[in-house]
Amino acid sequence: RHHTVPWERMGEATQTFLGGWTGGRKAGEPRRKLNAGKMEFVRRMVWTTAKAGGRTTSQWDGVVDFPIFRAFCAGWWEQTLTTLILTAEEFQCTRPKKIWLVSRKEAEQALARHRKAGTFLIRVSQTRPGKLVVSFNEKQQKHGMTMARHTLVSVSKHGFRADVPGQERWYDTLWALVKNCRQLRRLLHHDEGGGCTCKAEAFRKQRVGNVVGARSMQGLSFRRNFET
Repeated sequence: RHHTVPWERMGEATQTFLGGWTGGRKAGEPRRKLNAGKMEFVRRMVWTTAKAGGRTTSQWDGVVDFPIFRAFCAGWWEQTLTTLILTAEEFQCTRPKKIWLVSRKEAEQALARHRKAGTFLIRVSQTRPGKLVVSFNEKQQKHGMTMARHTLVSVSKHGFRADVPGQERWYDTLWALVKNCRQLRRLLHHDEGGGCTCKAEAFRKQRVGNVVGARSMQGLSFRRNFET
């Protein structure tokens, strides 16, 4: 409880832990490697949860102590990791990237480069731990321009459900939810050029098998596993 570690070491451990829980079980099967930008997203979440727990900005010196770690786990990491395990196939897929680790602002900037209505990406939520967000371009009838919109998606052992009024249906897969939404047409690529792929093609292939019986997982303490 009195140990501290530099963020770089915690970042490495996070990479290993995330890959172990969402990667394929076969030896040598590729696992998604988070680049510097995505690790910066995780680092921001570490500090965001620490500030929510009472830390001040001046106290952040790149060192993670137990209270910061505990706040990160309880405030965001455990719920988010559960969702990434439930969506392991999609998370591990990077061509095209199906689940992004970006902020709302970064998502809007990416979509702004592709103003066509129906262009979308899927990301983890920063403010609603454990939920996904579908960020998409929608055409505004009044002005005829496209505007980024964001819809939360609940993820559980029941499947996937869009958090919109009147929507009670749970879909078995993320693809089934996306397929049944007519507003979503083209998945935004992961690459810097920002190409798009029609959603049917983007979800046509799965890169990894079902790595764990995720829907039946209950009572796992990710905090305990992460500490060991």
